[in-house]
Amino acid sequence: MTSAYAERGLPDAATEREVRAAWRRLASRWHPDRNPSAEAMGRMQRINRAFNALRAWQRQMAAWRKRMAASWAGGVADAGASS
Repeated sequence: MTSAYAERGLPDAATEREVRAAWRRLASRWHPDRNPSAEAMGRMQRINRAFNALRAWQRQMAAWRKRMAASWAGGVADAGASS
């Protein structure tokens, strides 16, 4: 996952807001409609792949946190019910 953050110039602990801001900044610089260089298309594809990987990772972590919170809440409720 570190390479996706590095591709965007972000620290590993970047927030979702920082990730989106970095994508907008890089997209405005490297989008082929705005940048006529030969490497613009490839660079934009890498930026988009990194963005998609980071978004997927963030969604997975959010789902994991939600499951853990529900599991913890269920464990506490079950422990209290059996007393």
